[in-house]
Amino acid sequence: HTPQAPSAIKIDDGIKFFTGQGFDDPVVPEEMKESEIEHIIDRFENSVKVAQKSGFDGIEIHAANGYLLDNFLRDESNQRNDKYGGSIQNRCRVVLEVVDRTIKIFGSKRVGIKVSPVGRFNHMYDSNPVELYNYLFAELNKRDIGYVSMFEFDGWPKNPRGPGTDQIKNCAVQFRKNISSPIMTTGQMTDIDEAVRRI
Repeated sequence: HTPQAPSAIKIDDGIKFFTGQGFDDPVVPEEMKESEIEHIIDRFENSVKVAQKSGFDGIEIHAANGYLLDNFLRDESNQRNDKYGGSIQNRCRVVLEVVDRTIKIFGSKRVGIKVSPVGRFNHMYDSNPVELYNYLFAELNKRDIGYVSMFEFDGWPKNPRGPGTDQIKNCAVQFRKNISSPIMTTGQMTDIDEAVRRI
């Protein structure tokens, strides 16, 4: 099956994908229809219900590192012109719908989210990550989410946009004012002093 994404944009940063025939180059994904996006949100919700029935204590929503939810957030990977693309509010819609459905099942304090505002892995880039994540974190704060896990290391030197730290030097400090929930931050920390500086 052809992979799906918010927009039909091929990853172009030297990454290889593992397939049944070994490693291969990325292909151009198929742009998702609105009905397919709504189906994916339903599948996230179903997965959360299964996790609860299986005895999970909580859920961390993965919206980082170039995977599907991250693709919806960034304006380089999401070039849609419907309710799921264009404005920052629209690009955050899928993530926030997944968050809202997860909170209804587990409660806000048992739900966390992982993000990578300056991550470059999987050809990720946004032209204004400060404005994007200011909005997203303010919305998460309204929902009293349990925590935010932030991956700060841009981590993929082959991305043609250059390192994410050129855009934001310290994500935890940059976005702390937007959210009162606990923040965890990771990525290339080698000593306690560096960890303290980041929070």
